[in-house]
Amino acid sequence: MISMKDRKKIFVFKIIYLKTKN
Repeated sequence: MISMKDRKKIFVFKIIYLKTKN
């Protein structure tokens, strides 16, 4: 199960990942 806290963390991680990718 993914809690809201973990979901937020994953969301931020995805944004950072996409930003560093470009």
